[in-house]
Amino acid sequence: MLDSDSLLSNGTICILVPRDQPFCLIMSLMAAMATIITVFEEHAGKDGDASTLSNAEVKGLLCKEFGAKMETAKDKQAAEKMFQELDGNKDGKVDFTEFVTLVAAFTAIIKESLK
Repeated sequence: MLDSDSLLSNGTICILVPRDQPFCLIMSLMAAMATIITVFEEHAGKDGDASTLSNAEVKGLLCKEFGAKMETAKDKQAAEKMFQELDGNKDGKVDFTEFVTLVAAFTAIIKESLK
């Protein structure tokens, strides 16, 4: 069974096999999931709550991870709208499940653009 100790920072998944010998696998989907978790954890908590992203943390994540620029009023409005749409339960924060929704939506958009 995987737990937080199973995920290494390089995307390697480690599991214990008989005799407690580590057996490390790098699987593309598992590595992608580990990366999503790592990115969320890198950005969450800067404003206090490590289990959610604040509006400012979402903007920082968009800038760093997607190269988004927040220079114009239009950019800032677009980021605010995205935050409001991501915040499904309207608690003023984006939790991990809501964040994964963003990642899935962006992934679908990228897949469509490759056709």
